Amino acid sequence: MLREPKIDLPPHYGSTNIDDYLSWEMKVEQIFESHQVDHEKRVTLATLSFQDAAMTWWTTYTKDLNLHHNPPINYWNEL
Repeated sequence: MLREPKIDLPPHYGSTNIDDYLSWEMKVEQIFESHQVDHEKRVTLATLSFQDAAMTWWTTYTKDLNLHHNPPINYWNEL
């Protein structure tokens, strides 16, 4: 079985500073591009690096989507 390489993403803590978020997003995009990660897997992988406030927000957000029977977020532009 062919295994995908391990991808280490920088953590995202949910800073309200837009520059911090944009820097994190650009770095994650670079990593995804260099590893040729499918666009369908990017949101799932990126959210695994969420910590603290970002993880709390994501957990609450996805529970709310499920509660209202909305589809899950699958692409960056939906986030």
